[in-house]
Amino acid sequence: MNLAKQYKQSTPSLFNAFFDDAFARDLFLNDKNRARPHQLKRPAANVSESDAAFEIELALPGFDKKDLKIALEKNRLTLSAEPTTSDNKEAKNYTFREFNSTTFSRQFVIPRSIDRKNIEAKYDNGILFVTLPKKKEAIDPVKEIRIK
Repeated sequence: MNLAKQYKQSTPSLFNAFFDDAFARDLFLNDKNRARPHQLKRPAANVSESDAAFEIELALPGFDKKDLKIALEKNRLTLSAEPTTSDNKEAKNYTFREFNSTTFSRQFVIPRSIDRKNIEAKYDNGILFVTLPKKKEAIDPVKEIRIK
């Protein structure tokens, strides 16, 4: 007696199609050798927490500091950029091109424990650092209460 029945698959598996394509062409490029839109519009981010603050690091190589914008509305921190276009009349005929600086926007929900008035940002070597300091009440250690 066989407890597991095997069914013949009538439609091609998405799983199989993925692996067939993965080795046939670059996963980051579409059929016209252009970067896929979802790969371009969302830069990589790291978020870390210390006792005193949260820090967001956003990888933004190729951007200029003046192209970056940071906005805080209610509990949403929005990091965005709109690169300025240069009118380069001497266009190169690229065989393959991966450098790209496109418009993007990333939002982060920040907790109420953040001191909104002292948020700082700096841009250094292609990485945007945003420091979100915690309010004093959030930093203070837990006070132990003695039971009588």
